[in-house]
Amino acid sequence: MTGPGRYRIRVEVSLRPAIYDPQGEAIRRALRAAGTAEVISVRQGKSFDLELTAAARAEAEERATEVAGRVLASPVLEDFKVRVLSGVSSAGAPADT
Repeated sequence: MTGPGRYRIRVEVSLRPAIYDPQGEAIRRALRAAGTAEVISVRQGKSFDLELTAAARAEAEERATEVAGRVLASPVLEDFKVRVLSGVSSAGAPADT
């Protein structure tokens, strides 16, 4: 690859299992009121799609993990997962995904 590639990353953030999720509980109650009693629990979360440049997939994933841990997720309350969705080299060819 000539130069850095562009990577699309998805960071999924969710409350840790032991943390009470009032929004998820409100959604569960609304589902029950709408006649969907088979839904036992709901946990809400959020996702962030990042686009960044890096020399390689591993570097892109590492950088996104740093950003998620410092800015996107609260380490005391939330867990997160980082997924590389795609990568394109500066020449337009698929990067090492």
